[in-house]
Amino acid sequence: MKKALKLAATVGMLGIGLLAAGAASAHQWGSWHWNKGGSTVTIYIWDTTSYRNESNAAINDWDSKTLLSLPRSGGHSDISNFDGNYGATGYGGLAEIINYSGSHITHGHSRLNYYYSYDSNGKRGVFCQEVGHLFGLTHSNDGCMGAGYYNNSYSVVQHNADDIYNMYRYHSVTAAAAGQAAAPAPLHAVWYRNPQSAQDALHMSPLAVVGTVTGIAQAADIVVPAKGEPDGVDRVANQTITVAVKDTLKGKAAATIQVFHTGTSDRFADGDPGYAVGQQVVLFLAETRADGRYVLVAPEGRFTVVAGQVHPASEQPFMTQTDGMSLAAFKSMLAAGK
Repeated sequence: MKKALKLAATVGMLGIGLLAAGAASAHQWGSWHWNKGGSTVTIYIWDTTSYRNESNAAINDWDSKTLLSLPRSGGHSDISNFDGNYGATGYGGLAEIINYSGSHITHGHSRLNYYYSYDSNGKRGVFCQEVGHLFGLTHSNDGCMGAGYYNNSYSVVQHNADDIYNMYRYHSVTAAAAGQAAAPAPLHAVWYRNPQSAQDALHMSPLAVVGTVTGIAQAADIVVPAKGEPDGVDRVANQTITVAVKDTLKGKAAATIQVFHTGTSDRFADGDPGYAVGQQVVLFLAETRADGRYVLVAPEGRFTVVAGQVHPASEQPFMTQTDGMSLAAFKSMLAAGK
């Protein structure tokens, strides 16, 4: 009865127009979603966070404002929700699809990296977004699904609820069937820094270089204690990217540097794709890990150079001004602070 009342309230908020467009496209993360649908969609969450108040507030927000039912599990279940000190990575939160069938999610990890400093609302916002990604949502320009990219909202808003409705009410969103080839599941990050332009990213970075990727190596996983996981830990894959420095735009660098990159060659965070040996890059680097590897400021601080032209990794609209710009003009723009 409680869920029926909740659904009725949700439908009332959605309005007649949305009901007529029940199969409308949501802000979906590729074709990833749970193989579930109907008036109530139950997804179990195994929550072992230490910042429990913020985590509960985020999960309860999704539960109360959408057709989702999100009971807490007493053990390893659909979504594992963690927090821990993952160290200098560039991200304050990371969602990862761990297991899947076709492109149906069967298990995922939602993480808050408290190496970086967030106030209570900030922690709640990270939990809200990372759990939201594991429902199959990508970023949108409102509510907590924009946190870390567009705004600092920490709660679920009507648009987010509409997206969930459109994905699950009529089971209208299709995914690759089990047994079919599917691209490796990606990751989604809430970047700790939120530059609003290339110049802003440069301002946040003590070091900026132009160079060529000369090596890519898988590094030891980041390992954080995680109660309830099969081996008692959560693991995040990462790589060491070796770059031969050709020019320094800011700060001082050795002739060769190593850069931290989350993921593997074929599984990486959206906005921060895999590198390739021989690729010419421009990198804005914000900090150095204890192991000496530099950390990217954010995707807005990463560019490739092809035939003398700069191309941003970030797909943010405000970065399009740099796409196709000559490297010389790009350097002049940065030097001028425009």
